[in-house]
Amino acid sequence: MPHMPDLRPAWFIRAGLFLYDHLARRELLPGSRGIVMRGHPAGAPLVESIKRGFVYSDGWVNDARLVVLNALDAAEHGATILTRTKLLSAVRAGGEWRAQLRRADGTTLGVRAASIANAAGPWVGELLQARWAARRRTACGS
Repeated sequence: MPHMPDLRPAWFIRAGLFLYDHLARRELLPGSRGIVMRGHPAGAPLVESIKRGFVYSDGWVNDARLVVLNALDAAEHGATILTRTKLLSAVRAGGEWRAQLRRADGTTLGVRAASIANAAGPWVGELLQARWAARRRTACGS
């Protein structure tokens, strides 16, 4: 969390984080700490006027379980959940998405949807790279 000079004083924020660390039972997550932004990777993209900041842990979650619970909730609200399915293409047309999917058994499926959730997780870079590669092929006529 970068500290902006026009916010509360840095000592005040640090004191609040100290209280937060000591009122919450810390069993798995590290406590908060102050950082110098110019010497920390978190400060690299920031403007020079941001000199300091704070690192703190605010929660812990079993991400695999969270994904399952979100999918179950979405299904209860009418979503169709397709696991082990690869997105081949998605185009926005006429107020909806038209997507081509490939199931694990190799069959393809065309779907229409009001919205699409990107649940690629750590593979999001691979998904976006494939999307841009497909766009370049289409633009070049190959």
